[in-house]
Amino acid sequence: MAVYARSHIVPLFVVQLRDLEAELEAEQRRARDLAAENRKLQRLLQEQKVQSEDDRRIAAELSEQVNALNARIKILKRQLEEAVRKHFFIWIIIIVIFIILIGFIVIIIFIIVIIIIIVISIIIIIKIIIVITIIIVVVVVVVIAIVVVVIVVTTFITTTTTHDDEIDVDEDDDNKDYDDDGFELCCSCCW
Repeated sequence: MAVYARSHIVPLFVVQLRDLEAELEAEQRRARDLAAENRKLQRLLQEQKVQSEDDRRIAAELSEQVNALNARIKILKRQLEEAVRKHFFIWIIIIVIFIILIGFIVIIIFIIVIIIIIVISIIIIIKIIIVITIIIVVVVVVVIAIVVVVIVVTTFITTTTTHDDEIDVDEDDDNKDYDDDGFELCCSCCW
């Protein structure tokens, strides 16, 4: 009888083994895809870091230009004070140039702020993508572990159960009455 049961269990194990191998292959394929995606994102992150360094360098150069423009504005202010004393018409032209320079400085500062915001946003998005990828990999590994544990426990339970013909049955238990809670009723007063 045991040989008969084993001969039926072995094909079930073979089928379960094939299913597990197929799932393992699919998960490995997904893991390779995720690893490739992760490498791609790391490469993109590295490129963004290089771009960020370039943007910082450009921002530093623009800052130097702003400082140079500020020095130039001070010089123009002095020249403006001298021009006010000498000629009214020249004074008006210098004021217009001064306003244009201030507008140019404001535009440069605005461009620097926009570049910094864009770089920071790109870096944050890349970090979020990497974290989501890691979470997906962890979830997949946990699901595989749960499936393997369920299969192992199911296999263990099916191999340790006994057949109905091997169980001892008390013939006296068939004639006894039990209440709703499972207690034996001994006489008619308990009914």
